[in-house]
Amino acid sequence: MNEIAIDLPREAYIPREKIQGAVKLWIDKTVSARAVKLEILGTEKTHIERRSNDDSHVYREINYILRDRIILHSPQYDDDMQIEPGNYVFEFDFMMPESAPPSYRGSQVDIVYELNARVDVPWWFDIVRRKPLYVFRSREPLDYLQEPVQFQSSNYYDTNPRKPGFMAEISKTGFLTGEVIEGSIALKNMHASNIRKIYVTLLGIEYAEASRYSESTTQFSGRIEIPVDDMYEGAPKLFNISVPRNCPPSYESRYSNFRWGLEIGLDIPLGFDVKALHPIEILH
Repeated sequence: MNEIAIDLPREAYIPREKIQGAVKLWIDKTVSARAVKLEILGTEKTHIERRSNDDSHVYREINYILRDRIILHSPQYDDDMQIEPGNYVFEFDFMMPESAPPSYRGSQVDIVYELNARVDVPWWFDIVRRKPLYVFRSREPLDYLQEPVQFQSSNYYDTNPRKPGFMAEISKTGFLTGEVIEGSIALKNMHASNIRKIYVTLLGIEYAEASRYSESTTQFSGRIEIPVDDMYEGAPKLFNISVPRNCPPSYESRYSNFRWGLEIGLDIPLGFDVKALHPIEILH
């Protein structure tokens, strides 16, 4: 039986990395073929469903992040070549593009990479083997994400003392999966109303475009609560919230993105909560 396989040292890579491997071919019966080739594909696909009365329609977009082909073996002239029985090894290498977003599967977005090894057989079924590739976002450069940052509720600098506000600080704005976000919060006008609790929420939001439509969906929401019983006006209260190990990284692509934010809020009974959201980045 004629078979083909793709041999890689590993399946996960980062942008700007050189990928080296080999296509292995086992032939037990002579094959007439146009070429032996490797197809390199990276696609971003979005889909958004819209309903109207009893009708619904799904809008789609596709962006080819990577679409290349390497001819591994071909006839010298226009005629088809004869591949005789035997074992063959064809080495290859290519560079993952610098702008390649990480692999991702969400509710309305799929970013997928794969290799297709193919013996192109005219007028008959091709001999094909597919192999997925996983791309992770590069951690470099991270310097600009390492500085502590302060943010505050929109009413923090108001002179009106009748509503509480807060000033928050986090140790940095770039985090790895599995890392702990360390921060603090200090209240202003804390006795202006009966604050039930303070909450800190880690939000992961997927954004997708398809045709003329766009949609944002919350894909992850993790929350901790901070009691206010032992807090004092203006005195910082420390908090920690963990980044899950299996969460997707931040990324930006043509039709989609995934953004992370840290939201802090004051739970105000019989009134609107006081909130502030600050963007952060998460990487593998």
